[in-house]
Amino acid sequence: MSLSRICEKIIRHIGAVCAWSLALLVVTILANVAARYAFNRPVTVFAELQWHLYGLAGMLGMAYTLAEDGHVRVDLFHMKFPDAVKRWLEAGILLFLVMPFSAYLAWTGWDFAAGAFRIGERSALPGGLPARWIVKGLIPLGAAILFVEALAKLVLVVTGKWPVEKSDEVTSLD
Repeated sequence: MSLSRICEKIIRHIGAVCAWSLALLVVTILANVAARYAFNRPVTVFAELQWHLYGLAGMLGMAYTLAEDGHVRVDLFHMKFPDAVKRWLEAGILLFLVMPFSAYLAWTGWDFAAGAFRIGERSALPGGLPARWIVKGLIPLGAAILFVEALAKLVLVVTGKWPVEKSDEVTSLD
């Protein structure tokens, strides 16, 4: 199995973690609403846990979305291009947009998360979560994983193993 396929397999497992975090997020939101409105007792940890779960799904979910070709592109134009043009576009987008963005986000996010870890940043609210650096640490982690996925996808595109047809699937509203 090639390295890029191994990366994609790992990222699909990360996608499953993101999916479960969204299910847990729904439960957390419902618990928060019940505590606030049914029992008139807001629970700070629920509100803060929501930030952590949103961060987990959002930051780690970017790479999964890229692996599954779920990112936004103008398919109306893209589907009319020949396969060679689609491959060049995909390679250019990965090389000149996704990879620089993710590298920059990982670099600056690292400083942000490391600073929070260094000072032992925690919630200022009573009953809040003790380690705010964890959610901040998802920024460089998610960006680094996105960079690795973009690199793996770039290898597939350049070697001609990227399935152009997969990105052209059109779902019917029937």
